[in-house]
Amino acid sequence: MVEARSTCTACGTALVDGARFCHSCGTAVVDATVPTSVEVATPEPRSDLRFVLWLALAAAAAIKVSALFGADLYEETGGSTFHFRNLSLFVLPFVAWFLVRTRQPQTQISRLLPLPFLAGALVANIWHLGDPANTEVVLALHLPVALLLIVGVAHAGDGWRTVEGRLAFIRFTGEWMVHYVLLGLGGLALVGLTAGGFEVLGISADLEYPLTEWILPCGAMGAVVIAAWMADRRLETGDGIAPVLARAFTPLFAVAVFVLLVGSLTAGDFLDMDRDALVLLDVLLLVVLGLLLYTVSARDPQAPPTWLDRIQIALLVAAVVLDVIALISTLGRIGEWGLTANRTAALGINLILLAQLGGSAWLAIAALRGRRPFPDLLRWQSRFLPVFAAWATVVMVAFPPIFDLV
Repeated sequence: MVEARSTCTACGTALVDGARFCHSCGTAVVDATVPTSVEVATPEPRSDLRFVLWLALAAAAAIKVSALFGADLYEETGGSTFHFRNLSLFVLPFVAWFLVRTRQPQTQISRLLPLPFLAGALVANIWHLGDPANTEVVLALHLPVALLLIVGVAHAGDGWRTVEGRLAFIRFTGEWMVHYVLLGLGGLALVGLTAGGFEVLGISADLEYPLTEWILPCGAMGAVVIAAWMADRRLETGDGIAPVLARAFTPLFAVAVFVLLVGSLTAGDFLDMDRDALVLLDVLLLVVLGLLLYTVSARDPQAPPTWLDRIQIALLVAAVVLDVIALISTLGRIGEWGLTANRTAALGINLILLAQLGGSAWLAIAALRGRRPFPDLLRWQSRFLPVFAAWATVVMVAFPPIFDLV
């Protein structure tokens, strides 16, 4: 079978007809290539499905191997949950292995990737966490953020230092997340139909043990690897789903953010905002940031401004104001009750979000007015990926010994 191909002007990689982005370097294809008349044989799929399935099985087994050493999946040991701290280590190394094998098999950096995962395992398990509510939660939440940077390096290889390489990884993570949710929904539907079929047929079967001990945990781990493979194949053959969903949900989240903003401003006293409300606010701000990243990364830099661009600017401005409110409340809680791991981590992430969202709003407004080129916004966003990972590394390395000793 043969098909006509075009070539990326940035790296020379052959492109599938109709693709808007180069799968290798992430460069946008905007009428920049001329289809060649040379007919080439369609290559073998770069992603070996059998290899991916073996990796998925390995990730599914990893979550159960710890039981051989007495670490029960649902029980706490010494006030600390082993699986909660190490959850990302059970699966992200396998995703990185898949990406290295299929995308960057010849790069020098690929040979060094196991070292950060080993360091993460050491950090996650070396400390005796005296107060799980104070240190274990922040460690468990920040470890996958730091390890995602390693997955990004596995995805982009030497291109990680470029804006195009980082944006390509951003698009990959969006597709990865969407496909994982779809797989999860399909798996839950399959389990429900199986249980309903047993009931209709009058078959008496206790599914609680296999469901909770094997099907759910193993399926959840294996699906992460399968979703990564699906996302990689999806981006290799055409446009992704994540930017479409991001564009669809941006107006809805804009309404939600403005409602929360009005409610926060009318409440008056930001210092009385409780911890759960602050957590919800930070999650919302991270979702807004994700919507912006996935929408802008797939936008044609040469396209004229649209109504969606204006909605995004309004959403960014409102998000900046909400972040300032969260910062004021966090500083108020620190002033009243002192520093803890949770409050310090929240303070750091809110400062980073303020810089990221504030800079994005300023650059987006300038681009809309024609005073700054649109790629400046892309560069600003891509530069913050290492910043988030660096802060996560500081939290998981420094916070346990500091806050367990004070």
